[in-house]
Amino acid sequence: MESSSTIKLGEPQPVRVLLVDDDVTWTTIVRHLLRKARPGSELHWAGDVAEAGTLLQSGGFDCCLLDYRLGAQSGLDVLRHLPPEARRVPVVLLSGMDDPLLAEQASQLGVVACLSKDAVSPATLERVLRAAALRRLP
Repeated sequence: MESSSTIKLGEPQPVRVLLVDDDVTWTTIVRHLLRKARPGSELHWAGDVAEAGTLLQSGGFDCCLLDYRLGAQSGLDVLRHLPPEARRVPVVLLSGMDDPLLAEQASQLGVVACLSKDAVSPATLERVLRAAALRRLP
């Protein structure tokens, strides 16, 4: 007999995701897509670089979706200035453009995946969340 707390293999588990983006509308869209990809998941939002750094240092996130363009700074700037304890959270870089050079720079900074904002869907979110889970540091 299976208890209600038994985890089924392959069943996506809820996650805590930090979205770093200065566009509130985009936050609403990602929240909706995340609920479809992983019901019960939590989306936390940081609208600027300083808030992102603070939240990442606090820990407790399974993944960070980081926008490339954050006002005068970039998502790569955020990564370059993070202290080591904040780098434990796997990062997926979101961008409005498909740029191989950007993807290479992001990879060198430890980014798990680069995802075009145009391609974000429940299925792509699920894919990058699985990739992030594989890269999560203890």
